[in-house]
Amino acid sequence: MSLFKQLLLAICLFLVVAFSGSFMVSLESSRTQYVNQLRSHAQDAATALALSLTPNLDDPAMVELLISSIFDSGYYASIRVVDLGSNAVLVERHADPDPGGVPQWFIKLIGLEAAGGDAIVMRGWQQ
Repeated sequence: MSLFKQLLLAICLFLVVAFSGSFMVSLESSRTQYVNQLRSHAQDAATALALSLTPNLDDPAMVELLISSIFDSGYYASIRVVDLGSNAVLVERHADPDPGGVPQWFIKLIGLEAAGGDAIVMRGWQQ
């Protein structure tokens, strides 16, 4: 093999390794950014829901309506209202995630983790 071919092969190999490393760093950075954005969105939704539930805690139908409207308008896996005193679940909505035609290998490659948010609903001095 001539020196020219060896040099060309070495340069091509170096470029492939550099591109692969750059791609992996970029993918990890994007994944982290998406997880942080999902966490922030979930926390904002939980806080807004808690503020909306505060004046309506005594009306179970209104609580169910507020939970359902938030759940149906967003892409949430689960929304729960839990009594902190007894750990009883007052209202819960749950849905299984629908990948919508995304290949399984891509889901495993990206590996987005579920990000949750929580907020405390206050009634006077009670939580």
